[in-house]
Amino acid sequence: PWRGHSMAAGDTAAAVTSLTSAVVRQSWSEAVERVGKWLDTGEDIEVQTAALQCLSTVVLPASSSQQLQTLSSTLLLKASRLLTTAVGDCSRLLAATPEPSADDPSQLAPVAKICEQLQVCVTSLVGWVSHLQGRLQSSPELQPAFVSLASTALQATATVLAFCKEVETQHAWAFAKLAAQLGALFKATFSLLKSTAAALDTVNPELVGENDIITELVCQLQNVCRAVLPFDASLLVLAWKAGGRLVCRVRTHLPEGWSVQSVITDLCVAMEATALACVKNAPAGPEEATSSVFSKLLRVCRFLATLLVRLAQEFEQSRHEFAKDMVALLLSMYSSVPPSPRAREVSQGAQAELESNVLLLGEPLVSAMLDCQEFLKLLVNRSSVQEGQQFGWAMTLCLLLKAFPRLREGHQDMLMESDSSLESRACSCQLLDAAFTCASMCYVELQLPARVPGIMCNGQPRRAVTLHEHLCCHLCGLLASLSPRHFHKMERSLLHYLLGPALGPALLSCDVWCFLARW
Repeated sequence: PWRGHSMAAGDTAAAVTSLTSAVVRQSWSEAVERVGKWLDTGEDIEVQTAALQCLSTVVLPASSSQQLQTLSSTLLLKASRLLTTAVGDCSRLLAATPEPSADDPSQLAPVAKICEQLQVCVTSLVGWVSHLQGRLQSSPELQPAFVSLASTALQATATVLAFCKEVETQHAWAFAKLAAQLGALFKATFSLLKSTAAALDTVNPELVGENDIITELVCQLQNVCRAVLPFDASLLVLAWKAGGRLVCRVRTHLPEGWSVQSVITDLCVAMEATALACVKNAPAGPEEATSSVFSKLLRVCRFLATLLVRLAQEFEQSRHEFAKDMVALLLSMYSSVPPSPRAREVSQGAQAELESNVLLLGEPLVSAMLDCQEFLKLLVNRSSVQEGQQFGWAMTLCLLLKAFPRLREGHQDMLMESDSSLESRACSCQLLDAAFTCASMCYVELQLPARVPGIMCNGQPRRAVTLHEHLCCHLCGLLASLSPRHFHKMERSLLHYLLGPALGPALLSCDVWCFLARW
């Protein structure tokens, strides 16, 4: 059949046998040409799938290194187009299909058939990835071909995952009826992602040579990281673990115009969503058992924060580009997780778990950005705070006050300077203005009062304190660590807020003055 111009769908089994004989006994190039025509004709998807399966199971093992490079340059794009077209056909069929009655499930038969063929396509890509990975050690010249294949595999993964989520959210009536086919397709896609992620560790950018295909690989991995977010936490960790290692390893081979900002932005979105999921799955009362999902999500939060800190350290020259994303993450995280008054009420044990596994992650994140002047400016800027984030701003400012002695001298001077927009406040300083402005914004949190984990001191167990006491302790710590050249600025600012009209800042300033008198 491979010598003809077309092939009927019923002849797929015969085609596999014939193609096997063609490769082993006759002409490799002629067989590959025929596979390409099958993939390119747009005939029945079963025929195209059988051709891709032949390619993975029959052609690849019989190919030399040079022939494998030829396959990657000629057939990869066709295989990718086949999968994308099949997913598009499924989406159009579902959109055009009315909700079937209970006794008429046949309306979804065409979609079910395409889903089954998609599973075969994905499985074939798994075999292709595994075969090339096994050949890399003995044939390093295959590195460019493998990177192109990995990009195609990741593109297929993102496309299929997006399709699965589309069926679940937009065609809920069909989701249950296609559960078996979608489950098998998802399982095959997970295997493809797992094998591709493991194989990415073998990529050597020095041997790849072309920076464009490395950039494409990073972009496709980013798309996968976005696509896996609504799914299981294991998928999220798998994708981001591979993404973090790859970006750090190939960063010197990425083009000059490439920016890590988009990666950091996606990672911040993933961490924020995971923190919200932790709160959502936390037990609400002491009688409710802690679920395994909650424990897993806490571990995912720690992993994402660790990765975020590592990327901030690796790309220290680009910190100004993603400073805004880091500030937004900190404000959102502290505003949506207990003990924030806006957070969902959870049990005391769950709140302790959230504090030790989520909220404590804020300190290393702030520490990783202390050398970034843009980050510090945004953190003390009122305009960075959205409605409902005043509690998160207060908690984040406390981290900055605590870290003040570790700042560079130039950054300390900047935070203790007056805000240029406040001409009438020549004696003010930006850091104190931010702290007292935050105190005036947190009127509800101060009156409830919201209780937060206090400072651990002299080995004594940590106790819950009010937000007022928490801010006051950190302001007193700042005062104790100030150099003489900054002290007069703080003294004048404290006097300004003590005599000001706002009650919250006046009380806070009064308590700091009491500490100053004893100090």
